[in-house]
Amino acid sequence: GFKEYFLDPSNITKYLATLALAATVISRALSIPLKYSAIQELTHSAFNEYADVHSVYTYENYDSFCLLLVILILLTDFMLIVPKLIGSEWLKRFCVSCLR
Repeated sequence: GFKEYFLDPSNITKYLATLALAATVISRALSIPLKYSAIQELTHSAFNEYADVHSVYTYENYDSFCLLLVILILLTDFMLIVPKLIGSEWLKRFCVSCLR
C-alpha cells in the first residue's frame, strides 16, 4: 500500500524533486516583482551611485540555490533509477554506496 510505496528511495526522491521544483517556481514568481521594485528604487533614488544593490542579488542567489537543489535531487533520483533499469547488482550497490 501507501507505506510500502515510500520504502523505495526513488519514489521519495521523485516527490522531493517535485516539491523542490514547486518551491523554485513559487519563489521565482514571488521574487520577480520584489526584484523589479528594488531596481525601480535604485533608478528613482537621489543617491544612485551609492545605492545598495545587495537586495537585487539576494533574489538571484535564492533562485540559483533552489535550482541547484532541484538538480541535486534529480541527480540522486537518476542514480537510484539507473541500476534498476540496467539490472546489474554491482551497479546497484555502487550507486547506493555513492549516495551514502
